[in-house]
This record gives sequence, structure tokens and C-alpha cells, in this order.
Amino acid sequence: MIIFKNLKLGRIGCYKDFKITLKNDEERFCYIEIRGLIQEKTDYTIQYNWKDNIIPEGVKEKIELPVDNKKYTSAEEAIAALDTKYTDKTSFEGTKNGKVGSWVFSGWSTNIEDAVVTCTGSWAYIEHKISVVYD
Repeated sequence: MIIFKNLKLGRIGCYKDFKITLKNDEERFCYIEIRGLIQEKTDYTIQYNWKDNIIPEGVKEKIELPVDNKKYTSAEEAIAALDTKYTDKTSFEGTKNGKVGSWVFSGWSTNIEDAVVTCTGSWAYIEHKISVVYD
């Protein structure tokens, strides 16, 4: 086995020529062909949005899309840092199509593309049923 120290490699498809000296002082000329990518450190970021850009009616002023400007070393670390302000217990009184009800946060779905973790929050509407009793 040969261990190379301070060897600077080029891009894929390049060759690196070098000379080695064996234990018996015999010199050999060799080359390395670079066939794979050397993974560079990737910073992951989180971006938030609402599903279909829907912001519940009547509560727009009460909810704000989370903002996260931090950098994470992995997608897993970024997902672990998801916003916790909105949970399945988060609900607001509001309206939909003029009817009164509750908007309940349904959760975050995640998608990872090009080191960006996109978190899409969704809301479900539950209409309040009004019972009218006549005497």
C-alpha cells in the first residue's frame, strides 16, 4: 500500500504523474487517474413556504412563515432543526368562503434539493357547525 501525503488532485478525468522510490532505491514512474468526485463540504439551508401558498383566511395577521438563516452540515441536521412554533395543536379561529371555523396546522413536509431543505406547511379547515333550535 502506498500512502500519498500532500498530493493535490485535479478534476475528474485528469491524471497525476509522480515518481516513487522503492526500498531498494529503484525508481518507478506512476500516475493516478481521478475517476470520482472529491466531496466538498456542503452547507444545507432551510426554506419555508405554505402549501399552494395558502394562508388561512381571517388569520393572516396571526401567522408568520418561519425564517431560518442558519447553515447546517447535513440534511438530517437541518430537518432536526425544523420550526416547532407550529404543531398539530396549533389552531386559529378564522373563515373560509365566508363561513366561520378553525384552521388547524397539519404539519411540515420536507423536500431536499441542491442542499436546500424546503419545508412546506399545510393547514386544514374545520367548519363550525351551528345548531339552531326553534321553540
